Amino acid sequence: MAGKIRPSARLRELHLAERLGVSQSTIREALFQLEHSGLVGRVPNRGTTVASFSQDELRERIEVRLILEEAAFVRAGQYHPQRMIYDLRDILDHSSRGHDEFGQSQAELAFHRRVWQEANNPTLFRTLEQLTAPLFAFAGLVAATERRKLMSDFVAAHEVLIDALSRKDPEEIRKAIHDHIVGFQSGFFRISGWTGASEEVSRSESV
Repeated sequence: MAGKIRPSARLRELHLAERLGVSQSTIREALFQLEHSGLVGRVPNRGTTVASFSQDELRERIEVRLILEEAAFVRAGQYHPQRMIYDLRDILDHSSRGHDEFGQSQAELAFHRRVWQEANNPTLFRTLEQLTAPLFAFAGLVAATERRKLMSDFVAAHEVLIDALSRKDPEEIRKAIHDHIVGFQSGFFRISGWTGASEEVSRSESV
């Protein structure tokens, strides 16, 4: 998650065990948990590698994420928005103190994870976690490599979401999270040089 091992890099159990001073069984269990979270994958003839996504894989995940996050945000607005909003503003306050590119992607994940928790649906939370955590990690690594921000104004972009949640209007919440995700991923696709991909996602979800 700190970006010390690049996407697609091979993870060798013995090497990691020696480097970290633990047993290979401990490394094996850690890799199993990371694979379950979608952060590493097993590739035929290559073993275990750090997650990396093609343009098509990213687009597919974003399409599913749009649907699930709209549901999570609408549900979250129905429960205890004041308590949640206090926590979300605290996350923004910490993020405004300065993050590098990877740190920004992790602050973004923390913000969204807090809303998923408030949706009060453990299955939805786990699905979004497995689907989205690797996306944020990968986006942060690419942004760090290019030394470019995924969002020009991180706090302002999330204040729009907080305002929508505060008003509890389902349609307003859906529009706010849809625009937010498309905007965030547009920035990532521009950094990656994948122009047009985010526009395809936006069009497909607007039909």
